[in-house]
Amino acid sequence: MSEYARLSEQGNIVLTVSKLIPQHEDIEPRLDKMRKWLHFRKIDLADEVLILNVGGYIGESTKGELEYARQHGKTIKFLEP
Repeated sequence: MSEYARLSEQGNIVLTVSKLIPQHEDIEPRLDKMRKWLHFRKIDLADEVLILNVGGYIGESTKGELEYARQHGKTIKFLEP
């Protein structure tokens, strides 16, 4: 069962990252700015932020989102220790 499904079955509203906006180096600057804005707005709406640190990896954009969540007093959990 996916983490999304597990959390949803527990009665949580899950705001997940968007796969509609590509996340690669050749992304158009306008889309990159929109993606970042959307992720920060989702953090604003969230009571808790789950960091998907698969294999212990946290990418640069996720580090920024993690810092934003900390600055805004969000509860932060990690998928892996």
